[in-house]
Amino acid sequence: MNSRGQEYFQAIAYREELECSWTFHVELRAPRYVSLGSSAILKCDYSVSHEMVHKVEWLRHGKKIFQYVKGRRPPFRNYTIPGAHMDWTSSNERQLSVRNLDFDASGAYSCEVTTETPIYTKPSEEREMTVVQSQMEDPRISFRKPTYSVGDWIEVNCTSAPANPTPHVTWLLNGKQVEKEALKSFKQKRTSTVTTQLRFQIQEDHREQLELTCLATIPNFLGHDATNTEYADHRAQSIAIEVKSPPPELNTISDHSRSSSCQTSMSPLQCLAFLLLLVCCQTSLANRSSNFFLADSL
Repeated sequence: MNSRGQEYFQAIAYREELECSWTFHVELRAPRYVSLGSSAILKCDYSVSHEMVHKVEWLRHGKKIFQYVKGRRPPFRNYTIPGAHMDWTSSNERQLSVRNLDFDASGAYSCEVTTETPIYTKPSEEREMTVVQSQMEDPRISFRKPTYSVGDWIEVNCTSAPANPTPHVTWLLNGKQVEKEALKSFKQKRTSTVTTQLRFQIQEDHREQLELTCLATIPNFLGHDATNTEYADHRAQSIAIEVKSPPPELNTISDHSRSSSCQTSMSPLQCLAFLLLLVCCQTSLANRSSNFFLADSL
C-alpha cells in the first residue's frame, strides 16, 4: 500500500475515533439506597453495538469488581465485592447483580466500556449506593411540662430510633421548618441514634396553635413537596402543646395614686367624702387588728 493509501485509512480511523468519542454514551444505573440483606442490579448502559464492544468493567471507588471481555473463556471475571455476593445467574455484559448486601457494600460505583475498533475506553460517572437499615419505630418527643404560657422558653427533645446510617432529625413548628439556630444535636456514641433539641420562646400567636413535628429521615429533609417514597427511611411524630395566656400583673394602688385619682375624676365634695370613707375603713381595720392581738394575748 502506498503512502496515499495509508494516509487515507489513517484519516478514516481518526474520524471514527472522533465520532466514537463524541457519540459514545456510557451510564451506570444503580439504586441510591438498598435495604440491608437485599439485592441490587447495577446496569451499565452504553450506546455502541455488541460487535464493537471489547470489554466492560464495573468499579467501586475506582477498583475493579467485575469484568467482561469478549472472546475470553470464560468471558466474566469476578473480583472481590466488599459486603456483597455475586449473582452469576443474573449478571452479563450489561449488568452486575449482587445479593446479601451488607453495609460494606455502600460506596461510589461506576462502569467503563472499551471498544475494539477504534480502541477507545470511556467511563461512566460515579453513582452512590448506600445500604440502609431502617428505623423500627417512630421518633420519641420529650419535654418538661404539659402546659406553657406566652413568654416561656420551651426545650423539646426528639430522639430517633436506631438506624444505619444515622437518621437526620428535622423539626417543624406549625408545619414550617425550624431554623438551624434553634437546634442542637447530640449523637449517641454506641448506637446509631441522634437526639436534636429545639429551644424557642413561645409567642402570642402560638396560643391559637402550637404543633411540633419531628421528622427522622434518611437522607436529610427534602422539602415540603417531597413524598415519603422519595426517602430511604421516613418516620414522624407530632405533639400539640397547650399554651396559656400570661397571668395578669397585680398592681397596688398607693394613697397618693388614690388622691390623684380623686382629684382628677371627682368633685371636691365627692373627693372629701371618699377620703373620709377611706380613713374610716383604715381605722376600722386597725381596731380589728388590735382587738385580735389583744384577745390572742389573753
